[in-house]
Amino acid sequence: MDERIKAVAAAGALLSYRPAIQEVHDTVELYNTDSSELVTASARIHYSLYIPSILKIADLPDILSLISPRRILAVNPLKPDNFAEIRKKIPGVTMREDLASAEVDHEVAQWFTAS
Repeated sequence: MDERIKAVAAAGALLSYRPAIQEVHDTVELYNTDSSELVTASARIHYSLYIPSILKIADLPDILSLISPRRILAVNPLKPDNFAEIRKKIPGVTMREDLASAEVDHEVAQWFTAS
């Protein structure tokens, strides 16, 4: 990893592919061609956020753990049913939840400038 990168922030972050992909089978509409979204029981995930067969290798908590010890911020993350379980797998990630869209930019800027 590039040592110049000291911190990472994402708004509307997907914290795990597993619940979203596993719940696809419970839906009628699997892919919305108008919006380019993978449609699941709990979320609509833009196709650009999905990596085919990723769960055979790793899930996002595994990838986030590779970023450590760099700082990670997730603002208004998508919350699947097993959010509490996923949260335990990524203890180094700072969460800012339920922020209004007007507050997100300010919150991320403050977080980046904090020591």
